[in-house]
Amino acid sequence: MALSENKIGTIPFIALRGVMHPPGPKAVVDDRPGVDGSEKILIGAKGQPSTILSEVDAESYAAAKAAIKDYQQLIDGDALTFIQGGVSSEGLGYRVLVIDVQEIDCMTIRTPVGNKLNQPSLGFVRAQWTLVGVPV
Repeated sequence: MALSENKIGTIPFIALRGVMHPPGPKAVVDDRPGVDGSEKILIGAKGQPSTILSEVDAESYAAAKAAIKDYQQLIDGDALTFIQGGVSSEGLGYRVLVIDVQEIDCMTIRTPVGNKLNQPSLGFVRAQWTLVGVPV
């Protein structure tokens, strides 16, 4: 069974876990002192920060550590396509901005495991991403 496509920009992952919140109009209640009543106002389509956990293997521990540095180069860069489980954010009308990337696990795997993105895989990296959706 083939793995579903999971990518942030051009970087592939074995898994992307978490819920990405697409940008959408937000409702706020306008309740000002001195004015009778209140009303609901829709403000522009804004994204909320989403926390996504990425998992991918690497050729070695050194390659896993280098991957984290590559991920962090995306912070404050251009908006990227986000693909989770084969579903592209562009098809849903948004891309993502990378706000932050933190290393969660970076380890050496003692026994190579098959069916991975990098053959042979002797490293593994898990990272926590903070992403914000922006309309295309």
